[in-house]
Amino acid sequence: MTTTQPTPATTPSWVRRSITPCVTASCSSCGEPYADTYTGHAHHFASVDELTASLAALAADYDPPHTPPWVVQGAELLCWPCRMKRTCATQGHLWTFVEPVHLPSLRVTAPGHWWCTRTCGATSTSDPAIAVTPLELEAGL
Repeated sequence: MTTTQPTPATTPSWVRRSITPCVTASCSSCGEPYADTYTGHAHHFASVDELTASLAALAADYDPPHTPPWVVQGAELLCWPCRMKRTCATQGHLWTFVEPVHLPSLRVTAPGHWWCTRTCGATSTSDPAIAVTPLELEAGL
């Protein structure tokens, strides 16, 4: 069993120290551990600097407009789902329509529906009011 020691004031709040000489990180919003995408095992680092370097290297692998799955925003470390939920909360959803699917052999028809392309989890079976986001207003769209 691993116990957690208090973090010093100079260490970001999303860093977790254990009795063993390593540090890990987790999402500031949901607590999801910063883990390997394929195995799901939490990343362990020898120091906060090594952890920060790993996050910087991850960010460097993505060219705009694509963003990495983990991002430090201000004093918080956010995983992809939490970042998308916050983006939709502040800027609104980006809706797209998914056509109905009919599978005659299974006698199944999935109705068409609307879903948010930011993958925040929002869906709607009725046509949502597509509001102009603050970014679109700034761009003059």
